[in-house]
Amino acid sequence: MVGVVSQRRRFLAMLDAVEDLVFFCAADGRLRFANRRAAAMLRALTGRPLDALLDRRPDEVGLPAELERQVVALFAEVAAKRAPVTADVPVTLPNGERHWIEEKICPVVRDGELVAQVVIARDIDGRKRAEQRLELLGKISALAGDRKSTRLNSSH
Repeated sequence: MVGVVSQRRRFLAMLDAVEDLVFFCAADGRLRFANRRAAAMLRALTGRPLDALLDRRPDEVGLPAELERQVVALFAEVAAKRAPVTADVPVTLPNGERHWIEEKICPVVRDGELVAQVVIARDIDGRKRAEQRLELLGKISALAGDRKSTRLNSSH
């Protein structure tokens, strides 16, 4: 039994060392575990410590309404499909700042029955901002090209 306890401690330490947010939830979405980064994010979003959130469904945790709706919908999709789902999810922080995470939810199926869901969320805010800048630059470039062609056509 000492070996199992030791392995569990090492496993939990490894999950806490991961930069991604890791959640382990029951089949109905009730929170069973969150690594250190996930617990910190939950505390920032809800103002509550992890212990107060364990064994609660996403709609009972106190997440911002938009995030709660998205998480509930993603859990339902995973439960219905019995397949992983990945989505880019905007998160509005308490200070009003909008932040992006990529959330992947994977089903844990045993004997054809959904028994749990594992969530791994990654900070993609930098990537989203870069995509938005590229999109804006593309629009500016298109406008500049339109103006140039308009000037060329009007000079004839």
